[in-house]
Amino acid sequence: MLLSEADDIFKRLSSSLQTADKELVSLYNDMITKAVDYAGVRSEWLLLDADEKKYNKEQRTLLHDTFIVTLNTLEEAMAARNISTIWRDRLGSDRRRIGDFACYLALFYGLNSR
Repeated sequence: MLLSEADDIFKRLSSSLQTADKELVSLYNDMITKAVDYAGVRSEWLLLDADEKKYNKEQRTLLHDTFIVTLNTLEEAMAARNISTIWRDRLGSDRRRIGDFACYLALFYGLNSR
């Protein structure tokens, strides 16, 4: 996934939520939190030796799966409110692409938090 693609998906998602209710905001915040959790583990991956990777692989997969669940939950809640979910269609279902998007979200939030 390219940075420009992630930025476009993020902007579509963010603009769709401008009139969101508290539940959607909570689901969105949970999704961001799970993205940051997953990105943290993924960013350390190249620093691990083979034994550490073997030990941490299950945790990384669990965090990735949890992030995907939060994406799907947010999408379903938005669709139930007739709010555009084109951002999710653009993201697709490829696990690597979704993992990349989590890392980009962590990047966007990290840079915007200064």
